[in-house]
Amino acid sequence: MFTHNVHSNNVQRYYLRRKKIVTIKDVLLLMLGFAAAVTLLRGSETPNLAPVPSADNDRNSQLYTNEDISNALRASVRVFCFIISTKWGTEDKARHVHATWAKRCSKHVFVTANKESYLPSLDFNLTETKASLFKKIENTLKYIYNNELDKYDFFIKVDYDTYVVMDNLRFMLLPHSPEDPLFFGCRFNLKEKLYMSGGAGYVLSREAVRRAVENGFGKLPQCAPSERPGEDIEIGTCMTALNVTAVDTRDSQKRHRMLPLSPEKTLVPRRVSNFVKQYMVHNYTHGENCCSDYVISFHYVESNMMYVLESLFYKIRRVSPLDLRQLGLDGSNGDLISALKAYSINQSVDSSIVK
Repeated sequence: MFTHNVHSNNVQRYYLRRKKIVTIKDVLLLMLGFAAAVTLLRGSETPNLAPVPSADNDRNSQLYTNEDISNALRASVRVFCFIISTKWGTEDKARHVHATWAKRCSKHVFVTANKESYLPSLDFNLTETKASLFKKIENTLKYIYNNELDKYDFFIKVDYDTYVVMDNLRFMLLPHSPEDPLFFGCRFNLKEKLYMSGGAGYVLSREAVRRAVENGFGKLPQCAPSERPGEDIEIGTCMTALNVTAVDTRDSQKRHRMLPLSPEKTLVPRRVSNFVKQYMVHNYTHGENCCSDYVISFHYVESNMMYVLESLFYKIRRVSPLDLRQLGLDGSNGDLISALKAYSINQSVDSSIVK
């Protein structure tokens, strides 16, 4: 049964009734998250805005903003997000996902949220245990096949402690056809079984979902639950049996875009543990070179960190050429400092004391 979206004011009233307690751990997590995300965003020399044409070559060209690019990508790459949750985890986890990155999905549902939360949810009446994860995925893909398949191009499964930069996900998916059998994620290997990390999130094309439902579930032994609690290895085995192509999601510099670790562990320089080396198929390093400039996902993200990442990816940024050019202050006459000074005055609440 699918629980439809309810007006946002109902959601707000529900959560305003909840008592919020901020602990020292919360504050430390916020501080650490801020530092980690700043490191990520400053790792590239590319401003966090759309590139614009040279003022010397074409002053009349369109100046695209981040919002323009987000809207164009959203119109071109339709992504259905299904977020694995639990009924008792809704208050602490799912609502923060709903309030942050999930709103940029073309559509998103939780599997499953409690009814009182007013969150969009799929409920298959399964036990809330790891042993039920495979059945949750199977039932969700069957639901998608019967109700949503032709409305969307790609379908991403994530956990409720995963943060996804949807613009970067769509950017990666843009060159690919949903009619090709494709499987995206962070490539793992366990005892010669290749699969995509469930924590980093994995993406199925429309054709991959079609094959799973029409030819896999209930028909192939490789597309059935195993005795192991979990689902990512089983789904990976199923995709291989169905001849679905596993796509290497690293960027052109072989840096990871979908991360199975938290921002703190990923971005802080340290020795890579044997545990990580054991699972990750491709070379990986912590610190500045950990990940792509266009990183897509982090796992083990605390609820407060969701808002930190949200602000750093979509609100807080450094001054860029686009800011100047939108006001006709591009410094093309060689006086960049004067242009920056004029823009600084424009951004100040009190410019009366500026000489």
